[in-house]
Amino acid sequence: MYYVFEKSQLKLYYKEISNIKGKENFLMLHNAGGAHSFFKYQIPFLQNFGRVIAVDLLGHGKSSKPKREYTIFSYAEDILSFCKSLNLNNVTIIGLNYGANVSIEIANINQSFIKRLILIEPPIFINNTDKQLALERTKYLASTKKEEYVKNLIKESFIKVDPKIKTQVLKAYQNVPQEVLVSIYKNLIEWDSNIEQKIQAIKIPNLYVLTDAMLCPIDKLIKYNNITISKVVGSSYWATLEVPEQINAMISRLILLNN
Repeated sequence: MYYVFEKSQLKLYYKEISNIKGKENFLMLHNAGGAHSFFKYQIPFLQNFGRVIAVDLLGHGKSSKPKREYTIFSYAEDILSFCKSLNLNNVTIIGLNYGANVSIEIANINQSFIKRLILIEPPIFINNTDKQLALERTKYLASTKKEEYVKNLIKESFIKVDPKIKTQVLKAYQNVPQEVLVSIYKNLIEWDSNIEQKIQAIKIPNLYVLTDAMLCPIDKLIKYNNITISKVVGSSYWATLEVPEQINAMISRLILLNN
């Protein structure tokens, strides 16, 4: 299905499935370079609890790919407009990597309609070394063939996974214009500069799920008493694909505890 933005006429693709017996609402936001299919193991599982909506962010998947700046704030505004049009309330937002950052921004703009946040390995509290790495990655991506960049990224991003999953990830990244990824990485560091205030502003139940990639440093997170921290075993960036059974169990447990 597609949601069409009234002013721009851009199309946001989303997959929706539901169970009329369930009362929960879920909104799933994927990573930079990904697609809604990065939640393919969570979508049917969460259907047992209610309504599930997984989007392709603009610039990704089947959604429109306009020439614009791709920032976390602009994505958050897109999703807020989308949620308003669907009259989504009491929704659990599940964000993967960059999608988790977008989820944090959405909650900072308006958390009144959000029931819970589940943030899977968000790249936050970016230190100087990682900032330099991100800048180098942006320059490398802007100056080389995207295919070479993506193949190297996939080699680094899984611990142990079915080769078919790697093929899926490769296809998803190949569908994202190079300039979209460059814009995303370029704007990420600036957004992260006031991440402390953004985390402190979140007052709803939340779960930060860490992986072996450690994009989200635990020594920073443990300072906050308004968050819950967990960690998966044996997975790097894309835990929803690599260890779905662990992710699904954590989501299920959070639902049980916060109902």
